[in-house]
Amino acid sequence: MKTETPKNITLQTFNKTPLEQIIYTEIADSGAMGNAGGILLYTIESEKLCCYQTNMFEDEKLYLKIREVLTRHQTAIKIEGIEIVKDMFNYYYAGFGNHVFINKSFSVRKKDDYLMVNGMYKVICSVKGVFESISTGMEQSKS
Repeated sequence: MKTETPKNITLQTFNKTPLEQIIYTEIADSGAMGNAGGILLYTIESEKLCCYQTNMFEDEKLYLKIREVLTRHQTAIKIEGIEIVKDMFNYYYAGFGNHVFINKSFSVRKKDDYLMVNGMYKVICSVKGVFESISTGMEQSKS
């Protein structure tokens, strides 16, 4: 099973990507542990797994846009001034300033050190601590 190497995402690419294709997104605050200020975003495009990245220190406008769009499409957290449009993503606080959004329409299962999406796509979290935190959150939400 191939692991995708992240490509840099642009505002134009993000704006063209239907939310339904986004399966997993990590957003790290500027002072977060691990991928500080980073975004890791996995999509499925033409049945192929794609991985994108950006960083608030390189493109703050894009970082804020992605964060706002995903926040508008989940109901677990509220941010002042951002109205919820549709509940499409499960939100997990992954500790130390890391936030994860997983599309509810995909089947996501925890494996040894990665997430398996729809039984065929391998999603790798940016750091082990994020993986462990969301794994715990996923297990708790099942019970």
